[in-house]
Amino acid sequence: MFNLSRTHANLIILGIIMTPVFGISEVLALISGALTSQSVALTPVYIKALKDIVFIAIIMIGIAEVSVRRRIFLNSSYAAFIVTVVCSIFLSLYFKNFLTILAGFRWILPVLIIPFIYRSVATNLQNRIAKWMITLFILGLLLQIAQLFLIKGWYGLNSFGLSKRNPGFYLIPSSMACFSALTAYYACFYCTISSLRRSIVFVLVPVSILLTASATGFIALALLWGYLLYCKFKQKLVLAITITVFFIGLLAMMPILTDREDIYVSLLDRSDILSEVVSLKNIFVSPDFGDATNTAMLLRTVMENGEKTSFIVDSTATSLIYNTGMLSFVFFAGFLYYSLRNAANKANISFFLVISPFVVTSILFELFPANLLLMVNIAFFYKQGNYWTSPGFVDNHQGGVRAV
Repeated sequence: MFNLSRTHANLIILGIIMTPVFGISEVLALISGALTSQSVALTPVYIKALKDIVFIAIIMIGIAEVSVRRRIFLNSSYAAFIVTVVCSIFLSLYFKNFLTILAGFRWILPVLIIPFIYRSVATNLQNRIAKWMITLFILGLLLQIAQLFLIKGWYGLNSFGLSKRNPGFYLIPSSMACFSALTAYYACFYCTISSLRRSIVFVLVPVSILLTASATGFIALALLWGYLLYCKFKQKLVLAITITVFFIGLLAMMPILTDREDIYVSLLDRSDILSEVVSLKNIFVSPDFGDATNTAMLLRTVMENGEKTSFIVDSTATSLIYNTGMLSFVFFAGFLYYSLRNAANKANISFFLVISPFVVTSILFELFPANLLLMVNIAFFYKQGNYWTSPGFVDNHQGGVRAV
């Protein structure tokens, strides 16, 4: 008999396994010195589209499962978020061209899988993800080490004459930092080999993030370490003060750790963009769906009919507000809060601490497999403290049992 839940799990694993191929041409061009622009996609569209096919397949199989079981998970905050997205799409049809709307759909696609993977996510799937994340991370780290010696000047050179930033199987270094930080989380909570777990979390991931020279990666790792230490010791107040002082010191030392004197300039730029996109015209819904996406920006670069109002955002929060309105941002934040509140334990708090810095510096909905893993973990955590309603249709339960 065809097992729909198992098929969902296998699609998730398949998507993760394919991660290195989605930017393979850009990485090879970076190493060979043939790269001329970061805004031009070199990997064929049919390869990059595979990750979209994974999401679409999950949704289509999910629809088939819903039709059989006649039940679907639909938290009220999530449902309200989807309503604001749909309203933004219809409103934007009058102001934006079809390609920009399509870019917006590609951007929101990962979020749409949550109701359909709700039944499929379980600890055994998380364990499988951990094994593949660790395997791919080791391959990525080896590639970073090779790039340290082979990349000549694209991201600048360090004081030893070696490549300053090494992005592994990505083109953008912070994307590899995100992958490494997520690997640390999965190794910490879902790797059963203690020696490998400690090596990944405390040795190899720090090396990888150091090779990316990503401040966001350092902050994410520091938050994970600090929280794990906080959970381990009884003197919470003293430890909290110590961790806070250490964290402030880490922020002050960031230009030295990353060998980047302008490390905080990009953060200030993102803050300025966020303040600019908050306006009355998108307080409820947005007429600019799709504009604040990397895909729309790429279309603007390579196509004459690309939307000229598209722009670089590099922030999940900013892209949410600009594409779908401030109200949708509130609803999505509320849904995240409920997924955390339903089963507050060390694992889900650690996950949100790891992922939260990248919300500020990346469009996570377009960063694979971070977008996939974000949705998997939101569904997993919500499911831990939730329950299915009787053959009804919608589960609007907002409470939950807190795990200790």
